[in-house]
Formats: sequence, structure tokens, C-alpha cells
Amino acid sequence: MKILKFNEMHNITGQRIKELRIQRGLTQEQLAAKMQTAGIQINQKAISRIESGDRIITDYELMCLTEILRVSINQLLKIPSMILSPTDSSYFVNHSHSSYGFEGCAFLLCVMEIAFFFLTLFHIYLITKITIMPISIARI
Repeated sequence: MKILKFNEMHNITGQRIKELRIQRGLTQEQLAAKMQTAGIQINQKAISRIESGDRIITDYELMCLTEILRVSINQLLKIPSMILSPTDSSYFVNHSHSSYGFEGCAFLLCVMEIAFFFLTLFHIYLITKITIMPISIARI
């Protein structure tokens, strides 16, 4: 399997992880030890590679890091807060004519996830309706 890069990096969170680790006063070794305590098999060298963008980071490692660094996944991924509160019109005013950067992609991803959620609910409704309807007709 080929591991793809985004802007020549294997992850988009490495720099943010480094910033948060330093803010919390942790060394790479201490962060690795805390992750090991939580059941993640990782060492200082792997933390260094994550922070430099030379290593991918798994979803369970991200979740562990959010707990250790006491941040939300959105803060770790630098997803704009407007995704959490789409009523903030200042985002749209400031970004209405910009090209799709990371913020635009994150917003579109959120919209796609919401659309997928409602599509899934609609499919469940249809399956339930199709399954229940013949039974109710059979009783008549």
C-alpha cells in the first residue's frame, strides 16, 4: 500500500502536536511514556517523526493525544470553530472569495458528513418502511 503525502507531509497534525506538547511542558519521551501508559505502543523516535510529518498517525493515536494534551480533535486538527457553530457569518464574509484552502476543505468535509448522515437516516427510513409495510398489509 502506498502512503500518500499531503503537502509533502504524512500527517497534518504533527506541528500542532509539537506546539501543544511544548505548551504542556512535556518532552517527546514524556509524551511517549504517557501514551504507552494508555496502551499505545510508541516511543520517542515515533513522536519525533510524527511531529516532523515523517510518519502517519493513526486514529487511535490521535484520540489518545487529545486526552493527554487535553484538547478536542477539532483543535488538534485545526478545524475552524465555524464548523461547530455555522451561524458565525464572519467566516463566510472573510472567506467568500478565497480559493479552497484547508479551511474550505474542512468546511466541505463537514457538509459532506452531514449530508451522509441524513442520507443514512433516509435509507434506514426506507428500509424500515419497506420491511414493515408488507407485514402490515399481510395482516389486513
